[in-house]
Amino acid sequence: DGFEPMPIFMKATKGSDEYPIRLVTPHCKDSLFNQHVGDIDGISSIYLSVKNIENFQEGEIVIVSSQNGSILSQVKIDSNLKKDEAYIFMQWSKKQGNPNFLTNSLSSDIGGQVAYYDTFVNIRKSIV
Repeated sequence: DGFEPMPIFMKATKGSDEYPIRLVTPHCKDSLFNQHVGDIDGISSIYLSVKNIENFQEGEIVIVSSQNGSILSQVKIDSNLKKDEAYIFMQWSKKQGNPNFLTNSLSSDIGGQVAYYDTFVNIRKSIV
């Protein structure tokens, strides 16, 4: 494909003042490719680092926004995350807060597959 045969170190991108938190959107081990969306009640859960919850409480509904849009999500705490990291599993419909509405439409660098798996976001309190 014209790429280097050995991996090359690339410095990680950083967020901005407006969107400081890196959001990744992995597949849930219980549901590959969203086939069980109808089985889930409620809205999406965003897992935050303990270092990013100074303004939020577990269970609180927040607005998660990127340059592409925003969704409502419920805060969960994950003590394994570093500061400015978060994740939302890819198992939610549009009305439940699907994180695909936050990510860019990109192709992977190798293989040309869709690359809807990370973006930078901000999180603020919801008035819901």
